[in-house]
Amino acid sequence: MWTALFAVVALGALLAPSPAQDGALEGQLRAALDREAQGVEGLSVAIAIGDELLLCEGRGYADVATGRRAQGDTRWRAGALYPPLAALALLRLADGGRVDLETPVAELLPDLAREGTPIRVRHLLQHTSGLPSYVAWHEARSRDTPAEPGAILAWLATQPLDAHPGHCFAWSNSNALATARIVEELTSEPLAEHLQRTLLEALDLRQTDFEGEGVPSRAAIHACYEAGGQVVQDGHALLPFGAEGLCTSAPDLVRLVRGLAARRVVDDATWRALLVPARGDDGEEIPWSIGLGLASLDGHRGLVLGGGHAGHRAHVAYYPTLDLSIAVLGADCQAPVADIERRLARMVLNVPEPGIHDLPLSPEDVGVYVGDYYLGCTRLVVLAAEGSLWLGAPAEPDVRLMYQGRDRFVREDDPDVQLVFLVDSPGEPAPAFLLVARGAQSVARRMR
Repeated sequence: MWTALFAVVALGALLAPSPAQDGALEGQLRAALDREAQGVEGLSVAIAIGDELLLCEGRGYADVATGRRAQGDTRWRAGALYPPLAALALLRLADGGRVDLETPVAELLPDLAREGTPIRVRHLLQHTSGLPSYVAWHEARSRDTPAEPGAILAWLATQPLDAHPGHCFAWSNSNALATARIVEELTSEPLAEHLQRTLLEALDLRQTDFEGEGVPSRAAIHACYEAGGQVVQDGHALLPFGAEGLCTSAPDLVRLVRGLAARRVVDDATWRALLVPARGDDGEEIPWSIGLGLASLDGHRGLVLGGGHAGHRAHVAYYPTLDLSIAVLGADCQAPVADIERRLARMVLNVPEPGIHDLPLSPEDVGVYVGDYYLGCTRLVVLAAEGSLWLGAPAEPDVRLMYQGRDRFVREDDPDVQLVFLVDSPGEPAPAFLLVARGAQSVARRMR
């Protein structure tokens, strides 16, 4: 039964089939994938427990224009994965004693020097540096201004920080750019070449490279990144360091996280730090680890990497409790690859779908929750409309919240994201709410 499944992909020694496996779960996963693929142009999925591959299949089209069907080992564009790869490269250098995470960034990147409290390397990896996004620079530059990291860093040095370093989690492409630039300075080689040599080849990721050969871009060219359990839209297609050519496959993403788990990329202490929420300089948890995103399903905690570019989307999660790896890649940056991964992970981990209610709210209840809150340096608005509460965030459409009772709500579009309001006195406005998403929790405090 397993022979035909594994014949379609040359997975190497890392992912070897097990003929003794019961086919019941395989059939359930196939049926679930059929359901999840409805309405999605194309998908590739790989699922493994340890070194044993449970599923590696495609659905739909990899390229509608040519009629090319998606297979389990189809290569997709994945340029938006360069930030986590750059973070892993920098952590690897730190493990080897090449850099201290407490080093001020200005000592490594003089172009980013500024007065006041220094931004440290750790702040870049945790996305707590306060550096603003460089989208504004990209949109304002003249056509004859090259999109070079040095020019962007020099511009960033002139911009006010969005927040005091170490005190506010806010995913920013500027943190990723500075991280990648530090890797280049420490290694004296281009980021793409360094990653190809030390990470991709070392983990035998034979379907991953920066060439982009044979993988067409799609009409919708923009970038998005997974951050703190949500997707951050970048709004433009500027990917430095040759990342616009980065392509990979679902089996290779499984190999990547399996290599991480086997401590072939970073040492044991760093690996453990990647699996838990980091803390800001004020001691509060942030929805991010020392360098990667976090996953959580009913107590099963793990890590995630994800993002989209050039009309393709990539996502991979790893759950240590079962040594489970799931990679989902697809056409269209809006493809719900993270949602698909979590539904498949629930089946393998035997975690039921959460019991979701949509309880009514009284006018007195509404007055307790509505208001403006700050989550780090991000302003969130809880408002009432059409008999429900809605959550508003910058540059995102409002999302309806469903009441679960006992001051707890979930997002209608993603029930794995919870808001728990911290009510001090019945009937009085809640001073804060707890945002629980993907293995981390953060406190959003009411604006006074």
